[in-house]
Amino acid sequence: MLPLALDRGRRPLLLAHRGACVERPENTAEAFRLALERGADGVELDVRLCASGEPVVVHDADLSRIAGQPVRIARAPWSVLRGLDVGSWFHPRFSGARLLTLPEALEVLGPTAIVNVELKGDGEPSLAEIVARSLAGAPAPERFLVSSFQPLLLARFRARLSGCPRGRRPSIGLLFESEKAPAVGWALAGRALGAASLHPARELCRGRRVRRWTRAGFAVVPWTVDDPAAALALWEAGARGFITNRPGDLAGLWGSR
Repeated sequence: MLPLALDRGRRPLLLAHRGACVERPENTAEAFRLALERGADGVELDVRLCASGEPVVVHDADLSRIAGQPVRIARAPWSVLRGLDVGSWFHPRFSGARLLTLPEALEVLGPTAIVNVELKGDGEPSLAEIVARSLAGAPAPERFLVSSFQPLLLARFRARLSGCPRGRRPSIGLLFESEKAPAVGWALAGRALGAASLHPARELCRGRRVRRWTRAGFAVVPWTVDDPAAALALWEAGARGFITNRPGDLAGLWGSR
């Protein structure tokens, strides 16, 4: 049986990549709210630790791209980061958009949204512990997915779940984009981590591979899938969900929630 976060019944799970990032500044409250309005079940967001220890929702290691300043997240305290404008780069009308901590993002998204938290950074051991604590204190922690390209971070996160009741634990998803390992290799890695889902790059999701991963017991959630025709083909092959920049385009394929 699939965990709550991955089981949408007769339609796929739709996660908006960094929120509705095509229409709003990524990983902001504005992007998250619009993603839900567009029909997404929830969002995929990124988390890094800042210098003062808060889990900050941000993709890049520094803010050159989204704030016009080469401020490194790991070296700046939240007291500095919280005041930076991360909306003007996208469009002047979003001037004043701010970074969020993970608890703030969860508050914006509400108590029922599915949230895929990607662990970023350079493998800081405390990141897994801090994220686990944030999710455990939120309503319905079983609606959370925690993913990463770094198996060690996922292993550390899994270790923090040992005291949680099985039915109320976040699920683990293994992210990958390399073709160097055979399909069975990713399945073995996922099994070792106790992952419920595999999150491969869309380019790796040929039908045979998706079916193999599905038969191995994983929910397959490719990224980043924006084309409706590609989404339908992957759904027919067995994919259980999609991480997408265009949640509204895909939501219409399966009707409203």
